[in-house]
Formats: sequence, C-alpha cells, structure tokens
Amino acid sequence: MHHFIVKAIATVFQSSLLAGLAACHSFAINDGPRTREASANAAPYQQLIVRFKPATFGCDAAGIARLAEQIGVRLEVVRPMSGNACVIRQMHGSEGFSQGRKKLQQHPSIEWVEPDSVMKPLQ
Repeated sequence: MHHFIVKAIATVFQSSLLAGLAACHSFAINDGPRTREASANAAPYQQLIVRFKPATFGCDAAGIARLAEQIGVRLEVVRPMSGNACVIRQMHGSEGFSQGRKKLQQHPSIEWVEPDSVMKPLQ
C-alpha cells in the first residue's frame, strides 16, 4: 500500500511539473520575435541590435537617451553586447517603426542596425 501511495504522489508531482514546464515553454514561444503587441493591430515597441562606431555612444541609459534625443525617436536600452553593439527598444511613435529605424541608420555614429530576432541555421 505504501508503494502505491508513493507512486501516486510521484505521478501527480510529475504531471504538475510537466504542466508547469509546458506553460513556461508555450509562454516563451508565444513571446514572439522581440515585438510585443499592445492590441491586434499595434505593437508598442520593437527590439533592434545597433552597432556604434568606436568612442561614440555607450550602451547605457544615458547614452541611449542622448541618441534618442538627437534623432527624435523614443529608445530604451535593453542590454549591451560585445563589439560595440547594443540591444535597444524602439518605442512606437507617430512616425512608425520604419521611419524611426531609418533615422537610426542614418545617424553618423551608427555602423549598422538589424532586428533582434531569433536566428535559425540554414538547412
């Protein structure tokens, strides 16, 4: 009888654990390619990877705030990367994402800008 109770408790625990992991996994999958949706039609921000030219901007709140002020686009720092690159959030504004990204790409201190998306190997 004791063995049966222990096995039943273990089964319930495993089921709960697997259900919890499945919920976390589906959340991560549904989290999307670094764009959060506020409604069915609009996303409040998109994440971008930006590479700065050396000795221009730092990947910190002050540096990104200064860049945002210069180009007139709402930006937030997410995290630094190696090689003078930085992950930033471009907040949705009246000009839209494409115009804001274009302003960012045209800034003389920026080497390149690309979307922060999940990369998949070529088959």
